[in-house]
Amino acid sequence: MPAVPTLLLFFLLASMSAHDFHVSYGRLAVEGTTAVMRIRFFQEDLVEAIQAEHGEEFELAATTRADSVAQAYIGRRLRVAAAAQPLRMVVRASGEDLSGKEPMWWYLLEFTASTPITDVDITNALLFETFDDQKNIVQMQHFPSEKTWSFYFTPDSDRFSVTMP
Repeated sequence: MPAVPTLLLFFLLASMSAHDFHVSYGRLAVEGTTAVMRIRFFQEDLVEAIQAEHGEEFELAATTRADSVAQAYIGRRLRVAAAAQPLRMVVRASGEDLSGKEPMWWYLLEFTASTPITDVDITNALLFETFDDQKNIVQMQHFPSEKTWSFYFTPDSDRFSVTMP
């Protein structure tokens, strides 16, 4: 095989995503005035999205600086509101998850309200600007009722609202 087509094929294959789908997965617990979410992303997908928006190299790391950059990105695309008021979001922790075939990265996000949360409105457009086939799944549980909901966010359906029991 000639060198040019071989190199072209190499770079084409190297630039393809290692996984066939783009998805984030979050679990949200709501109790009193606090909501806490653990959200996971494919590492390469999150890096690509943040670098495209941030305009410079970005490396995932469990550091204050990396978490700050990620918090800014996440905060622009993930909105959790209660009583029609956006809740303040803070990244409390982050880390690598190598339990599956593809490296994942997780964040622990804390949302706070000034009064007990009785309804939740979630807008989740994470990575939609980067991947046309991106899907975001959030499972939510309210305490003390233990009532659960599951939400499937797509570019055409990026917002859901529920009232707590």
